[in-house]
Amino acid sequence: MKTSTALFELIQSMSKTEKGYFKKFTARYAPKEKGQKNNYIRLFEAIDRQKTYHEPQLLQQFAKEKFVKNFAWTKKYLYDQILTSLEAFHASKSEAVQVKQLIGRSQILYNRGMFKQCQKLLSKAKKKALTYEYLLLLLEIFSIERKLIVNLETKNVKKKLGDLLQQRHAVLRQIQNKEVYLELNCRLYIHAKSSMSVHSPEVIAELNNIIQHPLLQKKENALSFIARTYYYSCNSIYHNILGQAHKAYEYAKNLVQLWEQFPHFKKESPARYISSINNFLIRCRRMQKYEESVQYLNALRDINTGGHVDLEIKQFLAIYNNQMSLLVDQKKYEKAILLLPEMEEWLETYENKLSKEWVLAFYVNATDLHFRTGKYEEALIWVNKILSNENIGIRKDLYTSARLLKLVLHHELQHDFLVEHFSRSTQRFMEKTEPLSKLEKNILSFIKKAAIKNPPPSTIDYAQLREELTTLATQKTEQKLFSFFDYIGWLDRKLAS
Repeated sequence: MKTSTALFELIQSMSKTEKGYFKKFTARYAPKEKGQKNNYIRLFEAIDRQKTYHEPQLLQQFAKEKFVKNFAWTKKYLYDQILTSLEAFHASKSEAVQVKQLIGRSQILYNRGMFKQCQKLLSKAKKKALTYEYLLLLLEIFSIERKLIVNLETKNVKKKLGDLLQQRHAVLRQIQNKEVYLELNCRLYIHAKSSMSVHSPEVIAELNNIIQHPLLQKKENALSFIARTYYYSCNSIYHNILGQAHKAYEYAKNLVQLWEQFPHFKKESPARYISSINNFLIRCRRMQKYEESVQYLNALRDINTGGHVDLEIKQFLAIYNNQMSLLVDQKKYEKAILLLPEMEEWLETYENKLSKEWVLAFYVNATDLHFRTGKYEEALIWVNKILSNENIGIRKDLYTSARLLKLVLHHELQHDFLVEHFSRSTQRFMEKTEPLSKLEKNILSFIKKAAIKNPPPSTIDYAQLREELTTLATQKTEQKLFSFFDYIGWLDRKLAS
């Protein structure tokens, strides 16, 4: 039977502060001998010291202890204790957890017939839930409130119940409204991640069908803060897919400004705020708004992650991916290369905790950086890392662009024996997924001919390809493919040399 690593992974995910809190927390409850740490803290520290989980080593280390006789139960108990301590640790930092606690305590007081005290706690819970738009929790609060009205009120019962029902109906409308926006956002997100290059009328028709939904016609249709964030997100994604950079930028900026208008939401949902700034930074760079990019990179750095490892990782990747992209856009290649070692170290350290999408963004940046600086062997190593992620749902346009770049790199490295074989498999793959773009057709055709041409392509051949690609770069349906790798810059280097 395979040994479970769940306990090890949970311990490794904890911050230094969380680990310290756990030791204090569990020391209060678990039995121990005088002057010694209790067994659960000892086991916790032993697992924490391991780089990879090795259970036989633990069994040997604690061979004389009684708890190893039922080691599976001991691990489960420790796992549960850690979760309980994390719950307690983050309760004061999460408004949602506090509201849930107040609701739970109110219910306890209600069950004991202590209605006045119940009402007092429930009032606090309701105030917080309204402030932070915890809509589902408000429904729970309304349920207890209804029972309190019946038990406490002798006058105006009808009016108070009527008011409560109106509040409940308003919240239900907000929930339904938010869910529709969420669905629209997911549908657009799926399009964005499957193919950012729009070739077919069917895809455009589907996108237009989504964006013409009545709720997406004006921001006032959004009945809650979260619904309003989806409104801006939907519009930004839609215009980005169609290559309408200015409109995509405007909606992304409106979204970030919305977060800034309501700092309590920003504090409660830092992950979504980080994502919003990250997307806005991408739109800024496409509009060459570099000063604004620097401003919001600093805003990213200022976000308080509260000791959450997952947020620290997300923040780090957002900062470094965008900082590297900004330096590349400004042609500050040597400075960008200096960022790579620290990024690689992070990738190795947090490999199992990283979002594949964010890791791929780094691979693309690293590949393009080496490609732009003529370091083709290094670029080939990084592009192979992109292609090795085919099975995790990598975007088709990114995957095909990576295959195309790999072909260009083999051409540059004079791997003519590989070019002929790889060009055929690349073309088969591209034609199987969706119609080839003009960019893909031009480069593929050029590289295939170059592999068998004797003498090799001349300056005139490269100049002609550059002219063709420069024209294509102005076409909206082709622009997205140019955003991955700098093909025109490659041709400029060829012509210059």
